[in-house]
Amino acid sequence: MAEILSGSIDLNKIDKSKIKEVKKKDGSIAKYYDITIFINNEQDQYNNIASVSQGQSKEESQNKTPKTFIGSLKRMWSDNAPKLEQPKNNSNEDNKDDLPF
Repeated sequence: MAEILSGSIDLNKIDKSKIKEVKKKDGSIAKYYDITIFINNEQDQYNNIASVSQGQSKEESQNKTPKTFIGSLKRMWSDNAPKLEQPKNNSNEDNKDDLPF
C-alpha cells in the first residue's frame, strides 16, 4: 500500500546534541537525526494518524526514558487507505438515538 503523509516538526523540541555527523565516502559531512514514527489505530481530534518522536538510544529505551514528541502526521493520499475510526465525541447530541421514547 502506498501512502503520502504530511506533517510538521517543532524544531524547538529537537535535542541538537543528538544530531550525528557522518563523513560520507565522497568526503562530505552528512548530519542525521534519528526519529521514531508511531502510526495510530484511529485519528486524533486534529485528524492526525501518526506522531513523531525523537529517536532513543538502546539505554534510553531500556531505562524507559520518556519520549520527546516533536511532530505529527496526517494522511494526504493513499491508494488503499484503511478506514480509521473517528474519535468519539461524547456530546449529548450523539446519544439522541439512545433515548427510551
